[in-house]
Amino acid sequence: MNPQDIAAQAIAERKCLRASYNGDLLIIAPHVLYTHHDAYFIDGVVLSRNGAPAKQVKMGVFKLTGLKKPAVDEQAYTPIRKFQPYGAEFKGTVVASV
Repeated sequence: MNPQDIAAQAIAERKCLRASYNGDLLIIAPHVLYTHHDAYFIDGVVLSRNGAPAKQVKMGVFKLTGLKKPAVDEQAYTPIRKFQPYGAEFKGTVVASV
């Protein structure tokens, strides 16, 4: 399965995404998968980094090619209420969203 399909599956199932990013093992609650300049990106909340809980809850942007060995994690998540996956910044580019 390619990384785009893995990310889309995680979003559809409201399951976390586990991947290595810049040398850190992250557990991410993905909220949207979209394209920008012919590349795929995920906006999501980092729930843990290297096994430690995140210090703050905030949306991050991750280039999909930077996520190494992405996999759907069994941990479920609840999307952030104020997140708007169909805002102007995503117009016509959304592949999957919460």
